Amino acid sequence: MKKLRKSKINQRIIQSLKRIGLVCGVLFLIVSFGKIQGTNSFFMDTDTINGNSVTSGWWVPPAVEVTSPDSGDKWQVGSQHNITWTADSSDPSATASMDIDIDYKCGAGSYSSIATGEANDGTYGWTIPPTISNDCYVRVTTTDSHGLSNFAESDQFEISWMVVMNEFLPNPTGANNASKPNGEWVELYNNGLVAIDVNGWYLYDSDNAYELQISTSNSDNDNDTGDSGETIVPAHGWLVVYRNNDADFSLNNDSDTVKLYDGPIGSGANLLDSYTYSSTVEGKTYARVPDGTGSWVDPVPTPGGKNTKSNDPDDFQKYYEEFCFDKKDRPTCDKAFMESLDLLKKDTVPVVEAPITDPVPVIEDPVTPAPTDETPADPAPKTEEPVVTITVPPVDPEVAPEIEPETGAEVVSDISEKPAIVEEKSAAEEKSVVEENPADVSAKKEEEKPEEKLDKSDGKEGDQKEEIRKDDEKKKDESGKPDDDHGDDKESDSSANPTD
Repeated sequence: MKKLRKSKINQRIIQSLKRIGLVCGVLFLIVSFGKIQGTNSFFMDTDTINGNSVTSGWWVPPAVEVTSPDSGDKWQVGSQHNITWTADSSDPSATASMDIDIDYKCGAGSYSSIATGEANDGTYGWTIPPTISNDCYVRVTTTDSHGLSNFAESDQFEISWMVVMNEFLPNPTGANNASKPNGEWVELYNNGLVAIDVNGWYLYDSDNAYELQISTSNSDNDNDTGDSGETIVPAHGWLVVYRNNDADFSLNNDSDTVKLYDGPIGSGANLLDSYTYSSTVEGKTYARVPDGTGSWVDPVPTPGGKNTKSNDPDDFQKYYEEFCFDKKDRPTCDKAFMESLDLLKKDTVPVVEAPITDPVPVIEDPVTPAPTDETPADPAPKTEEPVVTITVPPVDPEVAPEIEPETGAEVVSDISEKPAIVEEKSAAEEKSVVEENPADVSAKKEEEKPEEKLDKSDGKEGDQKEEIRKDDEKKKDESGKPDDDHGDDKESDSSANPTD
């Protein structure tokens, strides 16, 4: 009997355990598919075993995700960036009131606090600290009102000064440690959005024992080496660090390494940038193209300015034309180096001798007077005086008697026989004269007024005629009768003495 009872009790226990297992399995399935009505944070079920009520349940922690920084981000020291996230409680009413804690770490170290107890608004502005590393993470931890918490990490990102070596001159003309702007120099470039003060940073060569500390006495960012100097590298700008008489730091002319640290080696300073070269050319630099991010090349030097890949000798000479002369145009670089670039002959014009050839007769062009601003006045039109030809009407030989000249009287046999005045005429006028009929020409001459013709002969012909007339009148008075030998005076006498 006892064995029978024990077996029945065992069977009941087994059945109860099966029921509890079934309930738990059902609850697990419900939780997995989120089918509990009314809440997503608490799950509960009740079962009765041998008259006893059994209740079970549990809470679900909140969900959180960091969305910034993202993989591959590079955040500059001193700049401000937003850390962003999303966080939700399993209890909707508890989501808004959750507390947010933010931490970060770089490398294998532990997390350092950025902020605690922040509101769950999804963003926080962070000023990047000088923790230089390319292996950094941000962690966001959230806690809801039920005391449940959860956290998430960001993707890997980098914290950097974003100031790099951009160009350097290891083999200058003249002394390596000459006063600025001569001698060796290293140019820095700021890839970031904020200006960085590099005062107290160091440059080292391959030995790590010879350093050049950056200070206002040896640095320049405005291309004016005559001022007090600067140590600020502007955003997307340049700063040139000159060796400037330093007796420790030196770059070899055959091969060496130049390094940039944000402090002295041995003090926990970070190596920010370095470059190793194997040879040099006097007066030429190594430079990044494009600035701050590109590969190293050996172009024409451009201290304090944008780098270029140009290796054109003309560009090289143009640079040293400005660099190797002071404000009074006096040479400051090594004489042999300047002569190799023809810089000392920059103001002279080469004389090219012409080849010797046989002499060639020179034909001079007519000299053309240079034009003047004043417009010359139009010359006065030339007035041509008309040519007057004196023509005396022919005298009938039967009527006109012979006249014996008196003593002292000038006899004019034929006035028309005097040489005519010749005037230059245009080609058109000469042509018209040739084409005229000779008879028409004679008729035109007879129509001209005798008075005008006599006037053109200085009055001599008129005086002679007057003398002849007076002689005729004197003879008539002496003879008492008219003179029939002169037809011209006959008419006048008959009109004056009608009774005769």
